[in-house]
This record gives sequence, C-alpha cells and structure tokens, in this order.
Amino acid sequence: MEFRDGALTVTFGNDDVFAKRVRDSGQLFRDIGARILGQPVNLVVKISGQVEERIDEAELKRRGLRERAIQNPAVRLVMEKTKAELLWVKQKDVL
Repeated sequence: MEFRDGALTVTFGNDDVFAKRVRDSGQLFRDIGARILGQPVNLVVKISGQVEERIDEAELKRRGLRERAIQNPAVRLVMEKTKAELLWVKQKDVL
C-alpha cells in the first residue's frame, strides 16, 4: 500500500474478493480523503501476480514435523508399500 500525490495505491497478488472489495470502495476513499485531508483520495488497485505466502509458527512446526517423519526409513517404507499419504504428525511427548 502506498499513498503519493493524492492517490492510494493498493497492490494485490491476484484479483480476488479482497481486491474487488477495495476496488468497489473507491467512492468511500474519495469521501474520507475529502473530509480528513481536504482533497479526495484517488484509489488505484494493482494486481501484481505475486502472492506472498504467510506462514505462522505453528504451521512451520507442523511442516518440520512432517518432513522429519518422511525422512524416517520406517515411515517411508510403510508409505511406499501401502501407497499411503501422511496427513498429520504428532510430536511424541517426552516425560
């Protein structure tokens, strides 16, 4: 998001529902700009085609556990023999 020369430019990774909602809110931004800044704010919506993946720490931990499990020869053998898919991994509690 960038504000320069009376224009608020918002860039989205793809043309999704959020981009459409912001695009449809152009009049709202013009009105808010006129009231707060004394001049209307023009809204520009850009689509970059680059989507950033946001991952939280819990997801990183799950991915790490999954990778460790897949590296285990016993797990790999069972997966290959049964054509199984690894759905989730639970870390063993150490007492």
